Amino acid sequence: MATLRQKIVASKLVENGGNIGRAMISAGYAPATAKTPQKLTNSIGWQKLMDKFLPDKKLLQVHQELLDNPDWRARDSGLDKAYKIKGKLGNTQGEKETVSQEIREVIFRIRTILPDSQG
Repeated sequence: MATLRQKIVASKLVENGGNIGRAMISAGYAPATAKTPQKLTNSIGWQKLMDKFLPDKKLLQVHQELLDNPDWRARDSGLDKAYKIKGKLGNTQGEKETVSQEIREVIFRIRTILPDSQG
């Protein structure tokens, strides 16, 4: 079960532009702790909280819709943030990706069709 502070971080994500570190500081975590958000995102409580609000099934559904949608850029950006929030996609500093094989295949298909979506 998620702690109260983890729930506060989740609620602060929107006002902090999806930045977990800033949301952690807003929720009362020390700045030093906020520099390693994977400690939060890898916790069982956080994963359960994210499974409730960002279920993998929903994310995969949106990924599938991206394949057929000509206006895909904003959705692609939102999905990227959602995966990072859930701790399923490493950040640009080289965090280890923990994306399931199914999600990797969908991402590959999207990037094959839309090669400039890579960032």
